[in-house]
Amino acid sequence: MRFSKEFKIGVLAIISILFLILGINFLKGKNLFNSESRYYIIFDDVRMLSTANQVFINGYEAGRVSTIDFDYDAPNKIIVGVDINPKMKIPNDSHGKLETSVLGDVTIHILLGSSQSFLQNSDTINGILPSNLTEELGENIVPAVEELLSNLNNAIHSINTTLNKGAVDRLLSNADNLIDQLHSMTSTIQSEAKSSLPGIVNKLDSLETSLLAFSEKINSIELAHLSDEMSQLLNQFSVLMQGINQGNGSIGQFVNDNTFYNNLDSLVHSIQVLVDNIKNNPKKYIKVSVF
Repeated sequence: MRFSKEFKIGVLAIISILFLILGINFLKGKNLFNSESRYYIIFDDVRMLSTANQVFINGYEAGRVSTIDFDYDAPNKIIVGVDINPKMKIPNDSHGKLETSVLGDVTIHILLGSSQSFLQNSDTINGILPSNLTEELGENIVPAVEELLSNLNNAIHSINTTLNKGAVDRLLSNADNLIDQLHSMTSTIQSEAKSSLPGIVNKLDSLETSLLAFSEKINSIELAHLSDEMSQLLNQFSVLMQGINQGNGSIGQFVNDNTFYNNLDSLVHSIQVLVDNIKNNPKKYIKVSVF
């Protein structure tokens, strides 16, 4: 089945209108899909309250403002309709109060009563006129400022009491005593330094004398005699080496005589020949008997 172009446009327009209605109600704080209980609060002045503003119960956002109507039958009365979650139980002696934030946002705060009977849907709640901003600031800030000024006054009084004439005189007197003590200490240190300085100088002179005596003792060592002994030792070692080179003594003959070398070489050759014969004819030298 084919739909005409006009039919499609009509369906699209209906859907658009439905979404527009839902959006407008959402901005107003209304939820078309959930049923909520509506209560009416009567105020003499709503202080620029508008629909969709928040409604709080004990700091909890319980609903929103749905309608604001002027009551022409009762002058100076404005009826504000609020939609609140139906699960919320509101006692009969509760009150609604407008509160304005520093930024100018106006909200409704429902002050719950203590009654055991509860309001029903479409019942009325008594409204409380809000205090103006100046009174609210006065209630909260003025006591704090007064306490601050009182503390500041006490601090200034304490400073004045501490820095009175008698205290200043005592402070100056203590400073003078401290300066006199410093002068006395400096004089004592100077006198002690003067009295002990000659002794220190004498000790330094004695140390210098000892160092000079030690230096003279080092200089008085017979370095020439030590040099002569070293020369004699070197000469004797030179004579010994000369004798060895000339073949004198056993060591000299061992170093310079070729006979010892030739005999040693002949012995090594004979041993090598014997080892070769044993390898080639082992039966000649080794007899093995088997029983």
